[in-house]
Amino acid sequence: MTKIVKSKMKSMRRWDNQIWTNIDYSNKKYPPGQHGKNGYRFSSGYCSDLRIKQCVKKSYLASETLMKTACRSFKKNKKVNFADAFTAFFELMALKVVFSCGFASSVFASRQLLSHGHFLLNGKKLNIARIRLKVGDVLSVREASKSHQDIKNSVAKISSNKANLPCYLEVNAEKMTITVLRLPTSDEISLGFEPKFTVLASFY
Repeated sequence: MTKIVKSKMKSMRRWDNQIWTNIDYSNKKYPPGQHGKNGYRFSSGYCSDLRIKQCVKKSYLASETLMKTACRSFKKNKKVNFADAFTAFFELMALKVVFSCGFASSVFASRQLLSHGHFLLNGKKLNIARIRLKVGDVLSVREASKSHQDIKNSVAKISSNKANLPCYLEVNAEKMTITVLRLPTSDEISLGFEPKFTVLASFY
């Protein structure tokens, strides 16, 4: 699992993109560091494409190895659409599902809750944050973890935010369960920027 060990705010400022939607960097729209106020230097086409690729990778907390393996397998399979296959693969990772459905305040909090075993997958304990869910899978909060303060605070906000919940997932806030109804498509992706799938395909 990729670790963002430096400041998340600095990471977004470096790449000038809203990588994580729960963090606002609009008050410092310039790169971090001593010479940051000189502005961005995304002059070449390669640099602009690299920026998009890095932002997508960081938004899913994915490693370079995972990105490479996934993208190459999608490109080899001529029967699937690259954009839809990429979306289904990464949007249905457990850490992304928990965050998208409002059970965690951030994708980092989602990863921690999953790694600490607060969720069940189809009734069995789950502690792998980036496991991919399949259609019909049910992700639920463990009975002993329903009183967890962070989970309770996040779930309490779901009812007022139902319009922003993914339509390919069914959320039951009372029972604290998430059911995968179908695979998501590329036009349903929930990032704070445009991922540009043609750029991602060209890198791998």
